[in-house]
Amino acid sequence: MRYERIVEKVTLTLGTAVLVAMAVLIAADVLLRQTMDAGIPTVPDFVSFYLMVAISFIPIAYTQVYRSHVETTVLFQVLPPALKKILLWLNAAIGIGMFSLLTYLSLVEALNQTEKRSFIESGKVLFQIWPSYWLLPISFGAMLFVLCHQIWMARVETEISLPYASGDSETSQ
Repeated sequence: MRYERIVEKVTLTLGTAVLVAMAVLIAADVLLRQTMDAGIPTVPDFVSFYLMVAISFIPIAYTQVYRSHVETTVLFQVLPPALKKILLWLNAAIGIGMFSLLTYLSLVEALNQTEKRSFIESGKVLFQIWPSYWLLPISFGAMLFVLCHQIWMARVETEISLPYASGDSETSQ
């Protein structure tokens, strides 16, 4: 659980910092536009390419630490414990497969964009956007790490506490 707590603290701190930065930047830009008729250059682009991406994807690992992703349990609750265990392991394997693929593909794209030094023109400013492509492989990689750690811990524990088990009493046996 120690590694999960490190991921939790890092993602919570980053997510909080991004939200505060977004609020301050947007408020300052609006204030300057209203009072001095001149906003901060590239704020809309910075918010769109960096902060919105960060706030959308950084928290996925944090959410997984608490096993708080959306789940449906209507049918699952009535299944026998042995079948529940099989489905939880299958779900965990699919999650690892999907996040491995997402991490790999977003890493390839980040490397391509870094090599090209991608940018956009924002008014008279050339705004570098290639660093924003690294937010996805970092976020997906953190999620993959948490999933793998949770599966490893479930393997050595006596109770089922797989990544998608919400902790209800039937699932934990």
